[in-house]
Amino acid sequence: MCLLLTAFSRRRGLNVRYTMKNNKKRILCLGCASFVNKVSGNIAYCHKCGKSIKLTDYKQLFQKVSDSVRYGYIYRKSYEEQLNKYGDIRIVYCLNGHPEALNWIALAIFSGIIGGASWDTVKFVINKIKKQLASKELQEINFLTNNSSRDEFSLYLKEYNDNYLSTDANGLVIFHIVKEKFIDDTCKLKIKSKSKLTASLLIKTFKSNYLKTISKGPSGKSRISLTKKELSNIWKNIDLSG
Repeated sequence: MCLLLTAFSRRRGLNVRYTMKNNKKRILCLGCASFVNKVSGNIAYCHKCGKSIKLTDYKQLFQKVSDSVRYGYIYRKSYEEQLNKYGDIRIVYCLNGHPEALNWIALAIFSGIIGGASWDTVKFVINKIKKQLASKELQEINFLTNNSSRDEFSLYLKEYNDNYLSTDANGLVIFHIVKEKFIDDTCKLKIKSKSKLTASLLIKTFKSNYLKTISKGPSGKSRISLTKKELSNIWKNIDLSG
């Protein structure tokens, strides 16, 4: 059974039906946390602080961040709540994207727990991002105003980035999250098969590669986590007094 997480969205303030189909994706400046308004070819320029970034590098960075939010937090939280309620996983979810604002907040958090940014800087960046959001977007991330929810969000992001939730997550929860990641990536890679690429075929393929998938991606390449090198040089144009 495939179910959009509407119940989860009501409890957590997350609208998982959110898509960017009708909106041009915004680019967050990695120097001052303003939204960039100038793009030329593969380069985005910040009109506020003058920082530039290659769009290919930006996309690669935010793919890692988005995966951490999607699999490390949203899937994990949903399956854990189900496990706590039933003692088993009865419903298999499929997500239709998550609010982009969650990725920006997650990046700010990662810049602290991995990049070494001060907590004052992280808080400043988060507040600056919020000031640039529309009211609907603020509602979608409103659950993070609760300290315990924000701490849990941060912990789950870190654990996913570190080692596929191997610290405290229940094994059954890990199984389903890794399965969802594998299936999503397999579909993205457009693997060719003589038979129709069905869900059952994907699950069968997943089971035969389960152990490899935990430490490696479905392509066989090592899973790439966010690194301190990627995150230690962002927010350098932030003025904490501003």
